[in-house]
Amino acid sequence: TQGVSSAASDVYKRQILDKHLLGITSFALGFATIGIFPQVGYPRTIWVGMKGDIEKLKSVKYVVDKAVFETLGFPCEKPGFVPHITLARANGYFHKDLLIDLRKQLSGYIEPPSFHWCVNQVELVKSILTASGPIHETLHRTLLK
Repeated sequence: TQGVSSAASDVYKRQILDKHLLGITSFALGFATIGIFPQVGYPRTIWVGMKGDIEKLKSVKYVVDKAVFETLGFPCEKPGFVPHITLARANGYFHKDLLIDLRKQLSGYIEPPSFHWCVNQVELVKSILTASGPIHETLHRTLLK
């Protein structure tokens, strides 16, 4: 009976997410600038920022946060959302100069003027961190109008 209860709970959670995303339409995004984090000291992450309908993206994040974190009782993420895609993370084998050099090499190629895409779905993804890298599992997908 616990499996049935858990399955019913999962369906309920998905319905809540779908309900919160109802009425949100698809929108366009593209690549902007490339950066490293943190800027000072030992950089561990290289990322590319987003451009396009950033306000729509932020509203989707707000809706998902409200549905997933508040309504369903998951711990809330930190404030200060910066839309980006992580390109690489450094582990103990990388030297900071390598990331800085990579950033310089990529900076000339990262902003093709017509490279945009349409965001037409939202996925709730579970990330499992392992020694050989993260494993991502899509838990739910909602199509936007």
